[in-house]
Amino acid sequence: MKRLHPPFSPLLHWSKPALLLSGFFLTLFIGFFDYITGYEIGFSAFYLVPLFFVTWFAGGKAGIAISFLNLLTLSAADYFSGKVFSHNLIELWNAFLLLSFYLTVAYLLNRLHEEFNRRESLIRDLESTRDTLKQRSEQLIKSNADLEQFAYIAAHDLRSPLIVIEGYLRRLQKKYGGNLDADAGGMIGQIRESTLKMHLLIDDLLTYARMGTTNPVFEMVNFNAVFKSVLLSLTSDIEEARARVDADSLPTVPADRTQASQLFQNLIGNAIKFRGTEPSRVQIAAREEGDEWIFSVRDNGIGIESGDRESIFTMFQRGHTPKRYPGTGIGLAICKRITERHGGRIWVESEPGEGATFFVALPKSQPRGNEEPDAGHSPL
Repeated sequence: MKRLHPPFSPLLHWSKPALLLSGFFLTLFIGFFDYITGYEIGFSAFYLVPLFFVTWFAGGKAGIAISFLNLLTLSAADYFSGKVFSHNLIELWNAFLLLSFYLTVAYLLNRLHEEFNRRESLIRDLESTRDTLKQRSEQLIKSNADLEQFAYIAAHDLRSPLIVIEGYLRRLQKKYGGNLDADAGGMIGQIRESTLKMHLLIDDLLTYARMGTTNPVFEMVNFNAVFKSVLLSLTSDIEEARARVDADSLPTVPADRTQASQLFQNLIGNAIKFRGTEPSRVQIAAREEGDEWIFSVRDNGIGIESGDRESIFTMFQRGHTPKRYPGTGIGLAICKRITERHGGRIWVESEPGEGATFFVALPKSQPRGNEEPDAGHSPL
């Protein structure tokens, strides 16, 4: 409450009767001063001092009482000082005007005080909310840091038995490779393939975790350069699939360079992977709409069923069996998280057998609210 009336904060602890009594004596003192000087000061600031004082600190009802007391004191001072009006009606009219003036001042001052207190209450509520949000934000940062550390520790612990399994497989093949029949060799191959899949799954889970806890480092990114770097990373996949990947002229947009590369590498890699019988053709383009740049990755692959267009952006959700199209089922979930962390959107348009077009809408300006980790996601 000290913020409301810093110079008069001790008065806030006075009771209303004490404030009203103080206003009464102050009014009498002003009336006595009026009497001994003989000056007409009814509309001066002197009589308003107790009115302001009592109304502000004791409320509107106390202000009404002081208004009547002001009128009585002023009338008494005029009477005892010998002031005479030419007609009684003039005296009554003057008293009515004075009382109306004092009551109006008391009413307006009371409303002003109520509005002042309301705004102060809102300020306190906002400050309390801000402090709560700051505290929760700090807790969230710590929680996400702990979860990310847990993810790395868990990944290390998960890799350890895989490394042991791989070591024993090499020793088995080296020592007994010539004595194993076809079935045993096939089993060893399946075990090796499963361990490789587990390594890929751990890597993708760590990538997904990092995207949820690491804030994007925004800079103006030339997506033509991003496209060229992604092509270099996917060279072996492109050659194996005899794919052709082309891009129109792409814009420069505020983004995290590393995450942008990850986003388009996943989308182009999927376009190559989910190909049909014809050589894969992938086309990247961008168009400007309002305050966004909308990128598109279009392919001539196998397409996506209408019922899978939303679910494929969820972790471990696939539109096809992993036996035919291997993978961890996390790539598009990573794409969605990257896009959302950039303040954008991602969706797909497709028909089975007619290819698919993935759209990524990114804002032209750096999105706000990326200073803190995303409260809606945890790393794992």
